[in-house]
Amino acid sequence: MRDLKSVLSSKESTKADVNRRSSNYHPSIWGDHFINVSSNEKYTNTEVEKRFETLKAEIEKLLVSNNTAWKTLEEIVAIVNQLQRLGVAYHFENEIKEALQTIYDSHVNGNCDVNYDHNNDLYIVALRFRLLRQHGYKVSADIFKKFRDEKGEFKAMLTNDAKGLLCLYEASYLRVQGENILEEACEFSRKHLKSLLSHLSTPLVDQVEHSLEIPLHRGMPRLEARQYISIYEADNSTRNELILELAKLDFNLLQALHRIELSEISRWWKDIDFATKLPFARDRWEVVAANELPKYMQVCYFALLDVVKEMEDKLVNKEPLCCMYYAKEAIKGLVKAYFVEAKWFHAKYVPTFEECVENSTMSSGYPMLAVEALVGLEDMAITKRALDWAISVPKIIRSSSLIARLDDDVHTYKVEQERGDAPSSVECYVQQYGVSEEEACNKIKGMVEIEWMNINEEIQDPNHPPLQWLLPSLNLARMMVVLYQNGDGYTNSTGKTKDRIASLLVDPLPM
Repeated sequence: MRDLKSVLSSKESTKADVNRRSSNYHPSIWGDHFINVSSNEKYTNTEVEKRFETLKAEIEKLLVSNNTAWKTLEEIVAIVNQLQRLGVAYHFENEIKEALQTIYDSHVNGNCDVNYDHNNDLYIVALRFRLLRQHGYKVSADIFKKFRDEKGEFKAMLTNDAKGLLCLYEASYLRVQGENILEEACEFSRKHLKSLLSHLSTPLVDQVEHSLEIPLHRGMPRLEARQYISIYEADNSTRNELILELAKLDFNLLQALHRIELSEISRWWKDIDFATKLPFARDRWEVVAANELPKYMQVCYFALLDVVKEMEDKLVNKEPLCCMYYAKEAIKGLVKAYFVEAKWFHAKYVPTFEECVENSTMSSGYPMLAVEALVGLEDMAITKRALDWAISVPKIIRSSSLIARLDDDVHTYKVEQERGDAPSSVECYVQQYGVSEEEACNKIKGMVEIEWMNINEEIQDPNHPPLQWLLPSLNLARMMVVLYQNGDGYTNSTGKTKDRIASLLVDPLPM
């Protein structure tokens, strides 16, 4: 690979006028909306915060293991599930950890002080299984064998149990490779949930419809919380008024905070003024010979330096030199991958599918984001071990990266072909294996499913790193599912993407 000076000295790079490809993205649908948005004062006053703390204290009492209200396993599982899905579990981490241990004891051998008579209840068994797996407990899928008949098929009596089927469906997305019983459970529950839709009433029908669109495990947590709050509010049979009020207040308080942050980010972006300084942004940065860079690259380069300097200033109490070394290395890894794709494009080279996939791991941007996410965490001690782990691109980060790039390619390869981008994984697969585009897309979708199972396996590994290290990669993968659920929601953000942004950052929940 040539260094910057040799690139700049080449005849091609000294031309005054260079044709630059445009992605033809539509203008921002928000304009300056978020610059002028301030936090809703209703959710930043002392009285609201006092009420919030009072509600937290009341719910903590519900979560104390020796409370007489905790009589059955079903109640324990239900309240943990509710707090998780409503997006408020982070306020009760210690209490939930204790509750999960109780749930795990009941799953393994019934060794706990609660009513254990639920082993044949599909709803409880599947819900318990999902909660344990998503929190890193390694539990066997053999627990579902009891729900199959002598032919090895799921029992017909389950087909009308909508709540049980829904829990089974959600649990099936925590599967790892080789768990055929969960593959079968996914197909069985999906089929019968669809057939039951016309017979269900609100709020269960809304929950089933949403889950069939985006399974809980693959949805973005804050969006899932926003949607589930409405479902929970409509459920007169299980709703706890204190938990509901806390969930709504928490959502609106966080939204108010996010609006302040978004206003700051929007002002920062406007001050950089890429739109006029750099109408064709080129994400190719080098760390030497800045004065020899073309003007359009200098704008990017100095903006990046400013960001890195701001990060260093923010990390004054967190060994900034150590942290920023990893942050810079992660950015350099991304730029190198972009440079590889640029060389392929200009050389009109179609890489092998394997070459494309390998480089895509880095060019997806996810390895860089995974490192930056750890650097920016406020609630944990950033250790060299954590950053060494992230910068090595471990399995979960690699899987998340491949989900991002491969999912993107399946949905956007035709548009990218039209504008003359570097070959996507779809094109590379078609050329290498001589198959149709449809076959290539199906193969790549299968690879995406394998990467999801690899993520699950990493989370369920008894020796896995702290979940705080793993969750950013899981959530980045989830983001791709949501963005591309109804087409390319990244390039065209005027439809579902706009609605989702509004629900998270514009419209508060009515109290």
